[in-house]
Amino acid sequence: MYNLNLRPPWWAKNPHINTILSGLINLPTPAYENYRLELTDGDFIDLAFSYPSSTPNKVIALMITGLEGNKDSNYIKRMALKANEKGWIAVVHQHRGCSGEDNRHLKTYHSGEIQDISQTLQHLTRAFPQHKFVIIGYSLGGNQLGQYLSYSVHPQIRAAAIVCAPLDLASCSSALTQGAAKIYQKHLIDSLKIKAKNKLKKFPQAQINTQLDIDKITTFWEFDHHITAPLHGFKSAFDYYQRASAKPRLKYIKTPCLIIHNVDDPFMGKEVIPSKQELSHQCYYHKNQYGGHIGFICGGLPWRPEFSLEPQLMQFFQEQLALC
Repeated sequence: MYNLNLRPPWWAKNPHINTILSGLINLPTPAYENYRLELTDGDFIDLAFSYPSSTPNKVIALMITGLEGNKDSNYIKRMALKANEKGWIAVVHQHRGCSGEDNRHLKTYHSGEIQDISQTLQHLTRAFPQHKFVIIGYSLGGNQLGQYLSYSVHPQIRAAAIVCAPLDLASCSSALTQGAAKIYQKHLIDSLKIKAKNKLKKFPQAQINTQLDIDKITTFWEFDHHITAPLHGFKSAFDYYQRASAKPRLKYIKTPCLIIHNVDDPFMGKEVIPSKQELSHQCYYHKNQYGGHIGFICGGLPWRPEFSLEPQLMQFFQEQLALC
């Protein structure tokens, strides 16, 4: 276990206030420089770089976004700004089709995709060979990061953090069909359905059920079974959830990695929480009572909240960097 100070004020103990408010407030936007990374399969992803105003100290904070996230997601902007304050270069890995322009191929991204992350890191380590790296994966990006770290040991990666990740995809798919969580599911599914319909117009030869009416899909299980699985080489939603969930792989992680879950996260099923036996000796786990989904409000006022996640992540990263 790893102890963090992530307690919210009384008015932010509701998980939905934490989840929604943290995403709605107006935050300063880092001065991003965009870079298109051409991938080996002929597709691309867009990276966003934010450089510190002070002299850089040869640390790069790489952030992997969550489902449908991008460089302008508030949780990304908060961390980029905090990293810049410390003199670190912040880099945002945006998934295929999430940077404002549709990607070229039928394939997009999913919770178990790690090849694109690998190519991002190959590019960055060539461009910045003397830098140390810390990596943060949020939500879906956190599950991807858990998968990546379980298979790879990279000498320049000195520390990592997995935040609010659906490490057991089946349980999270089920959790999002319950109560108020259905609102989040609908919001995300509606976005995914628009993209899926556009993809299938461009690629009518795609191997999916030709009788499928995408507009009638209402749950993640349905979307993953009919769209995600067949388009990315899985037999079914069950097969996808089994093979893409990072929880069974955590015991193989050899990079110092902080894993954080909030008990009240409406996106998570209870099965995401790993036992001690499921964690490697390099995994530091913190189970937080409050915080919603990537909320972590710790004070301030409802119209000007303050957040605890980024200072705590910076503390962990600095501890690990000091050991190098």
